[in-house]
Amino acid sequence: MLGYRLAAIKSSCARSRTAFFATTIISGTVCLGVWNTYFTWSRHVMALPDYGSSVQGEPDDQAKRLREVALQQQVKIFMKNRDINLPLLGIHVSSDDMPLLSGLALLGCSFYQLLSWRLANRDVASLLIEAAQYLHPKWMRHVYFGIRSEMLFNATNVREKPVDDLGYRFRPVDPDHAQIARSVRFVLYLPTVAVIVAILSDVYYSFLFNGNYDLKFATAVWSALSLPLKIELVVIDTVAIGIAVVIWYFNKLAVGHLRGMFSMMSSFAHVYHARFTCSIYDPLPVGRKNKSN
Repeated sequence: MLGYRLAAIKSSCARSRTAFFATTIISGTVCLGVWNTYFTWSRHVMALPDYGSSVQGEPDDQAKRLREVALQQQVKIFMKNRDINLPLLGIHVSSDDMPLLSGLALLGCSFYQLLSWRLANRDVASLLIEAAQYLHPKWMRHVYFGIRSEMLFNATNVREKPVDDLGYRFRPVDPDHAQIARSVRFVLYLPTVAVIVAILSDVYYSFLFNGNYDLKFATAVWSALSLPLKIELVVIDTVAIGIAVVIWYFNKLAVGHLRGMFSMMSSFAHVYHARFTCSIYDPLPVGRKNKSN
């Protein structure tokens, strides 16, 4: 029966990892799309001065033609990078639609991630609560390490030193494994960050972006938009803000479920230490009997 319970936890943790990787990839893609729209070097190269000259110092015709061809290719690359293509799913999205479409995509992924972490939390809790009642340390260790091997964020502290000595003594409960590092929390909140970045890119484009050296807008984009387009922009970004709030709430709950698993594992290790007076990482001394026997 114990093997089936651990297999269920393994399946739950596998779904959680899949959801985490999916949300991370989509979030990174959204941020990359915003970067390619405003800050990519494909745009900066257009501001470079003319290069190439003849012996007399006059611009060379061949150099001019080469520069024109190079700029045309840079423009193609720039325009291509502004789009997100997922051929396997038949998805083609422009960075102009990023706030709403990316928000909807990350909303679904964040909700799935929440459900995955919630199920993993419940599976781990039910087994640890039951296993804590066992008197034999063998089964407690089997449960602890069976669960720990499936947890994605085991090492949550970047300052943690590696174990490189056979004489290393594990502490009864490692405090670094009882909390979630800031870097890990940031990654779990990355879907919220990505949607906020997409919304801010709309604000930047509407009120601050002047086209720089390539487009050279005479005025802010917002002042040049017609009333229907202004209403559409405001509605889309307002909906995107609402979606971002919901995604943040899903991310917060997911972090809470993950933190709960760390807390339960720490408490379980405390119970083991109190019962057998040694770290759960250390083997019991030969002849040690359970205190309650």
